[in-house]
Amino acid sequence: MESTLLNTRSLHDLSANLDKTLSYMRRSGKPMLLTKSGKPEFMLIDARKLPKKISAKKLQLLIEEAEADIAAGRYEDFDRYMRRFRNAHNL
Repeated sequence: MESTLLNTRSLHDLSANLDKTLSYMRRSGKPMLLTKSGKPEFMLIDARKLPKKISAKKLQLLIEEAEADIAAGRYEDFDRYMRRFRNAHNL
């Protein structure tokens, strides 16, 4: 069974078809769950895609925090903020 979030392969399939399996993983861009006897054993992640995913995750968290601040009324008009900032820093 294959999830939409990650690829699932058996360890046997990986060892029998290493190049083909890794090639598929690179094309799909998704992590790969490796199973043994149908049970999860390992997770493979393309190291070249890891920094991008981390950055995207961090950006998503920042957006969620900003949206929560706006929903809670914790925001300030940009011009007012800039005046306050300039005054505070003698600019």
